[in-house]
Amino acid sequence: MPEDRYQTAIFDFRNNSKVISPVQIAVKNSILIMEGVFLFRSELVNYWDLKIFIDIDFKIALERALKRNTERTFIGNKNKIQEKYEKRYIPAQQIYFENINPKEKANIIINNNDFKNPIITKG
Repeated sequence: MPEDRYQTAIFDFRNNSKVISPVQIAVKNSILIMEGVFLFRSELVNYWDLKIFIDIDFKIALERALKRNTERTFIGNKNKIQEKYEKRYIPAQQIYFENINPKEKANIIINNNDFKNPIITKG
C-alpha cells in the first residue's frame, strides 16, 4: 500500500506566495480535514470522502468579516474590507456557485446564518 503523503501548507494568502513545508506521512486511519472556499471545484471534489458545505448569506459573511481582527490585520480598515468583499470575494463566490454548484455536490449542508444555532439542511 502506498504511503499517504501530505503537506500542512502550500500557499500563504497573506503574502500571495508559495510555502515550503515538509512532506509528511499520515499514520494509518488518519483523518484529513480540508477547509477552504473553492474545494468543490472539478479538479478537487473527487478527492473528498465527505463534503460539508457551510452555507451563509453574503450579507452576514460581510458583517462578520467587518468584526474580525484577521481581516483588519490582513486587509485594513472597514472600508477596505467591505470593498474587498464586494469587488472580489463575493463576486468570485457567485461565479463559483453558478459554475460549480457546491450545494449540489455536498453530502451535508449546514446553514450558519445564526452562528449560535447552525441548522443542518442536507444530510
